[in-house]
Amino acid sequence: MKYEDIDWEIHDRLRSDRAEFQTSFTEEEKLAVYEHDMMTSRADIIDRIDALVSSLDEKEINQDNSKRVYYSRRKKCLIAFRNKIEKTILFNNLEPWWSYSIEVSSRGAKLFLEHAGNKRPMRDNHKIFTVRDTAFLLVDYKVGAMTIEEYAEYIGKSTGAVRQLLRRGKIRTAFKMGAEWRIPELTSPVLEKRFSCSSYKWDIELADVPNDFAYLRKPNLIEISRDRDNQKEFQLFVMHPEGLDSHYYKLSNEDREKLEFYLISNTYVTYIDDTCTFRYKKGDEEYEKREWT
Repeated sequence: MKYEDIDWEIHDRLRSDRAEFQTSFTEEEKLAVYEHDMMTSRADIIDRIDALVSSLDEKEINQDNSKRVYYSRRKKCLIAFRNKIEKTILFNNLEPWWSYSIEVSSRGAKLFLEHAGNKRPMRDNHKIFTVRDTAFLLVDYKVGAMTIEEYAEYIGKSTGAVRQLLRRGKIRTAFKMGAEWRIPELTSPVLEKRFSCSSYKWDIELADVPNDFAYLRKPNLIEISRDRDNQKEFQLFVMHPEGLDSHYYKLSNEDREKLEFYLISNTYVTYIDDTCTFRYKKGDEEYEKREWT
C-alpha cells in the first residue's frame, strides 16, 4: 500500500476515541505512513543534514562573535558528517519498519540504523509514533574538545570562573580526560543563568559513587528538576532499568551541585539533554526538538 492510497477521512472520524482511532489502522497502512515519514535512504539522510545546515545559516545572522564561532563549528561538524556518510556503504532497500536516524550533540554527530517498535497512530497528525527497540551505530563523527583555558577565552571569562562553574555542575557537557577537564567544541558559549532540568544515564555499575548517593551505583537513567512546592529544593527522579521500581528523592541545592559535579566528572556517565534526534525526512519537524542549536 502507498501513503496516497490511505483514506484518512475514515480514521479522522474516530479521533475522539483513541482506542478506536488506533485500531482502525491496518498494519499495511501503518507501514505506509512510517515509510512516507521516516528516513529510509541515503538521499533522505543527506537532505535532512542539508536542512539542518541551512537552519544554522539563518541563525548565524546578527550574532556576536562567540555565537558565530559556535554556529560555524556546528556547520563544519554537519558537513564533515555528511561527507563521511557519502563514503559509507548503506543498504539500498530497508526491510519493513527499519529506518535511519541522526543524533547531534556537543560531542559530534551519529547515524543509526534502527527498528521501530510500539507502533501507534497519533491523533493530532497523520503520523505513526514509534519507539526504537533495536539500533546499530553506522557512522560516528566526533569533534574535538577545549581545555579550560580555551573555553574561558571562548566565552570571555577567567579560568578561575570556569573552574567554579565546573565545580557547581554548570557546564554539563564537560568531561574528564585523565585528571584534566575538557569541554566539547560544540558546547554553547551561552551559559544558563538559572537552573534547568538535566538528565544523565550510565550502563555499568559505578564503583566510586559518594556515600550519600549509594543508591545510584547500578545502571540508571536519572532526571534532576526543581521541586514545584519548594523552589530552593530539587527532585531526583531515578528510573531503574529492567523494570525495577522508580523512585523520587529530595535534594538541597548543595547536594544537587555535589551530585552533578560527580556525574560530569565520571567518564561512564553521559549527559543526554544536549542530544537531539532527527528521524523524519526533510520538512517533517513538528515532533522534533527544533531549538537544537
